[in-house]
Parts: sequence; C-alpha cells; structure tokens
Amino acid sequence: MTIVKQKDIICGKIRKQALRFIHLEKQRVLQNFENGTTDKDQTIGSLNTLYQIASHVNDMECMKNIWQAIANVRNAKFALQHRLHIMDRSHMG
Repeated sequence: MTIVKQKDIICGKIRKQALRFIHLEKQRVLQNFENGTTDKDQTIGSLNTLYQIASHVNDMECMKNIWQAIANVRNAKFALQHRLHIMDRSHMG
C-alpha cells in the first residue's frame, strides 16, 4: 500500500468520525435547548462550532442540516418568547 493510499484511508476514517461526532453532538445540543438546559445563544454558539467542523471536512449536506437547525432554534425561541409574553399579559387583568 502506498503512502498516499494510507493517507486517504486515514483521512476517510477521521472524516467519518468527525461526521459521527457532529451528528451526536447536534442531537445533544438540541435536546439541551428543548429541555431548557441551554438558552438560544449557547445553542446557536454550539451549532456554529459544529458548522465549522463540518466545513473543515467539506460536507455540504451536514452544513445545510446544521444551518437549518440554527434557523429552527431562532424561530422556536421567538415563538416561545411570544407565547410567554401573551401569557404574562393574560394574567395582568
């Protein structure tokens, strides 16, 4: 086996491990956001870090998936804040 071939195999294994890490970490980050352990800014920051990792392994599909998750977090938080604001106003009188 040539050195170039070995390098390709190693890079492929590292890429596969990185994508698995991204997938598992994204699930954990979103679960923490859903149960209130982390707030919007922390969640988006974590997802941005995962996006950077995905960009370094050149996985466009993974990058799109993370970007969609970021958009969903932004919209979900806005919807939650809006619901809480309406609830607060209904208790006023």
